[in-house]
Amino acid sequence: ARSPAVATVYESDVSGAVSIAADSSGGAHLVYMDPSPVRLAYVYRPPGGGGSVANPDGAEGSSGADVDVDASDGVHVVYIRYSCTSGCGYSGSTYTSNIRYGFKPAGGSWIFETAATASLTYGDPWTGSHLVYSAVTADAEDAPHITYSLYAYPSGSVSAMYAWRLGAGSWSVETIATPASIAPRAIAVDDLDGVHVVYG
Repeated sequence: ARSPAVATVYESDVSGAVSIAADSSGGAHLVYMDPSPVRLAYVYRPPGGGGSVANPDGAEGSSGADVDVDASDGVHVVYIRYSCTSGCGYSGSTYTSNIRYGFKPAGGSWIFETAATASLTYGDPWTGSHLVYSAVTADAEDAPHITYSLYAYPSGSVSAMYAWRLGAGSWSVETIATPASIAPRAIAVDDLDGVHVVYG
């Protein structure tokens, strides 16, 4: 039996959860949120040890990162970026949430795009919607699949959502379910390209 090995990859304060995936050579890929400023952080630890951190999609105001490595060792990342787009802090101000998807081919550079977006207007009551949670996986053709939650106001309804990338900048988005309280937790694709999502 193999003995477990423990190594410090990178020492840093972490905001929220950490996600990890391994490539075919045994390298480890981690994503999390830097707390100050709050932004996506990506760490790669090669098989021989060490590690380096980067902020590949530098904007502040983010949460909920997840990572997967496909069969070609391409790295897929998803997280949610929040921003105030007008009248910040006052009634009528608008807040935008975007599902940000990033891909880094083996030996290549990061490319990021927005897979879904929502807009929330501050008032009494709040109106619109915003996005929370997110998870990503890649299928046998290395195509990404994403799940996330959409909260609607003022109704308070929560929907589990699914997005599949059709091509550069193009996504197919559909609602999985809309119960009273829901949050997707994980997504996987089987060998027949069937998509599995767990939520609750």
